[in-house]
Amino acid sequence: MARVFTRARPRWLLVILGFAFIGLQLTNPAHTNPPIDEARTIQRHVALPPEVSAVFTRSCNDCHSNETNWPWYTYIAPVSWLTVSYVEQGRAQLNFSEWGSYGEHMKGSRLRAIRAQCESGKMPLPSYARMHRGVALTRDEVQTISAWTLEEGKRLTETRPSVLGASVRYEASSRGSSVSVMEPPADR
Repeated sequence: MARVFTRARPRWLLVILGFAFIGLQLTNPAHTNPPIDEARTIQRHVALPPEVSAVFTRSCNDCHSNETNWPWYTYIAPVSWLTVSYVEQGRAQLNFSEWGSYGEHMKGSRLRAIRAQCESGKMPLPSYARMHRGVALTRDEVQTISAWTLEEGKRLTETRPSVLGASVRYEASSRGSSVSVMEPPADR
C-alpha cells in the first residue's frame, strides 16, 4: 500500500504544479507600446547617423522606446513579469520615443549615460543579449556610439541658450565632460 502512495505523490505534485503554472498565466502584466508622437522621437531632435540609428534599432529599442517587440515567451509567467519590469524601467531611464520631452540638462545626462553604459558593457543587458542573438555591441559600434554621444553633447550645449544671463560652456573629451557657468560682466 505504501508503494501506491509514493507513486501517486509525484503525479499529484505534477498536477498541482501544473494548475499553479496555469494560474500564474492569469496574472500577466500588460505588454504596452504607447502611441508614438513622431515630433518627440530622437530622430527629430538630434543628428542621428544611420549606423547609430541601426544599432539603437537592433540593440536598444526593445527596452528604450515605445516600439518594443514582445516575443511569444514574454507572455508566459514568470518571464512576463521580468520582461515587462525591465522594459518599464528601461523606458523610465531613457525613452528614444520621448526624447523631445526631455529638457536640455536631461538630454545631456542621457547622452553621457548612453556612452558610459555602452563603454562599460552594461548595455545592452547581458541577460537580454543571451536571449537575443546579435544585439551585443561590437567594439567598433561602441566607438561609433561613444563618438556620436560626444559630438551630440557638444552640439547640444553650443545651441543651448544662456541660463539666467550666464553663458554655459560644455567641454567633452574622451576622459569625460564638464560644464562651466560663466557669469556675465557686471554693468558699470
